[in-house]
Amino acid sequence: MGTFFSKRQSVEFTLIPSEEISGPLGLGDPESKEITKVEEESIIPALMQDRLRTKQCAELWDAMYICKTDFHKALECNKR
Repeated sequence: MGTFFSKRQSVEFTLIPSEEISGPLGLGDPESKEITKVEEESIIPALMQDRLRTKQCAELWDAMYICKTDFHKALECNKR
């Protein structure tokens, strides 16, 4: 039979440095108003890009996509 481990005996992996771990689930303080590095460098820019693409500049993004695909088609034709 295998060995059973409790949650306290198992190996834990975290994304936050161990000195910053707090909160009920060990994922940081849920009441914190600070922005983490992950949010600042990846999540917030991705959300901004998505909002620009879908709401504020939808016509421009569509025109740019059409132009890009036409340019790609022209490059494919020139290879032949």
